[in-house]
Amino acid sequence: MMPNSKIEAEDNHLDDLPPFMGTWNRMYMLVLVVHVLFIAVFYLITLRLS
Repeated sequence: MMPNSKIEAEDNHLDDLPPFMGTWNRMYMLVLVVHVLFIAVFYLITLRLS
């Protein structure tokens, strides 16, 4: 007998969903864009202060 197997399967499925933005690809793109923006801002700051 497997107690709560259906409930555990549903919980595992919910863990695989992205937090927001619909898909994981959009999440990865957001992270990539944010990193590029940080790098660009820090590069410009470095140029300005050197």
